[in-house]
Amino acid sequence: MKEGYKRYEFGYIPNEWNVKRIGEIYKDLKAGATPSRSNPEYFNGDIPWITSGELKSKFIYNTYEKISKEGLESANLRIYPKGTFFIAITGLEAEGTRGSCGINAIDSATNQSCLAFRKVKEVNTEYLYYWYLLYGDFIGLRYTQGTKQQSLNNKIVEGLEFAYPTLKEQEKIADILSTVDSQIDDTDKLIEKTKELKKGLMQRLLTKGIGHTEFKKTEVGEIPVEWEVRNLLSLSLTKGEYGIGASATEYVLGKPRYLRITDIGEDSRLLNNEVRGFKESDYESFILKEGDIVFARTGNTTGKSYVYNTNDGELVYAGFLIRFRINKELVNENYIKYVLQTKRYWDWIKVMSTRSGQPGINSNEYGELKIQLPILDEQNRISSILSSIDNQIEEYEDKKIKLEELKKGLMQQLLTGKVRVI
Repeated sequence: MKEGYKRYEFGYIPNEWNVKRIGEIYKDLKAGATPSRSNPEYFNGDIPWITSGELKSKFIYNTYEKISKEGLESANLRIYPKGTFFIAITGLEAEGTRGSCGINAIDSATNQSCLAFRKVKEVNTEYLYYWYLLYGDFIGLRYTQGTKQQSLNNKIVEGLEFAYPTLKEQEKIADILSTVDSQIDDTDKLIEKTKELKKGLMQRLLTKGIGHTEFKKTEVGEIPVEWEVRNLLSLSLTKGEYGIGASATEYVLGKPRYLRITDIGEDSRLLNNEVRGFKESDYESFILKEGDIVFARTGNTTGKSYVYNTNDGELVYAGFLIRFRINKELVNENYIKYVLQTKRYWDWIKVMSTRSGQPGINSNEYGELKIQLPILDEQNRISSILSSIDNQIEEYEDKKIKLEELKKGLMQQLLTGKVRVI
């Protein structure tokens, strides 16, 4: 043990820090309740009603549902003043719920999935928020009760040890972490603003083009008179080809990566959170090449697509994907990538994929997908404009990741007293 430090339930802290059971500090921990749903008047009011689904950010400014005064009284609920801290106590088997917490920025009631901590003089509520953010996941894994649905209760939480320095140091720690949080929030706003810009540009560029003044009505909507409408198959060198039916295995460095539906993000980018290999020796014909586009063909992911990028390395595509090899003399595959992000495309997917009951689109059906098509030079210009917006979004997202890593490191240092801000 490092000199000047002592051990408590969650690790080592400076000797001079206080350690108390949560129940010694917070004397009135209480969960909420749900008014009877059989009476719609109970949910026709203006009293904010917090559920664990709202515990996704530091401050809670609004709630999905609001209850009436009658609903509040029927369930014997309290209204907690703004500045109250809440943690999720049910459904903790789910990684997205475990460790969730937040502070209400409005007076509010809560339901049975949340436990409320009223303000106390000796603890800064924002310090408590960051402390629980650091240890909440571990608490949810170690101390929960239940098998299928895991939960915490008042007694368990009251018995947990809580470590804290002087109020002045708590405030300094909270201020430092709040500054990083503000930078993360600002970056989030830039990401959303740029995504909205991209959405507007896509709508304009993919229907009006660049510099056109005359338009015509077509099966894909109004487009410039110089444009044509072609189906995907007519723009491809091959018909739609199904992927390899191989099992996913541990990835081996130097070998091709296995591309599965789960590796494709909602924005058509390749995800790198779970890189996998595959067990198959005869795979050469399934290696993706420049100009290839793959589509998810079944289930709830039907319609997801990925345009192969050589920067993503050698990829072999899986059996639930369909590949089209684009004729680059006719079309820029990145132009099609943006067409596949439009509302019109997803409306088409919705109609086509649900006709047989089970969601799915086969290669022949994908081949009939209608594409609005300018000349190649204009496709390239449109793709370049939208790619520059994508690059800006990626830059902001990378910045956010670095800020989140900084925050995680600072929490580990500041909330354990390894770095002091006296």
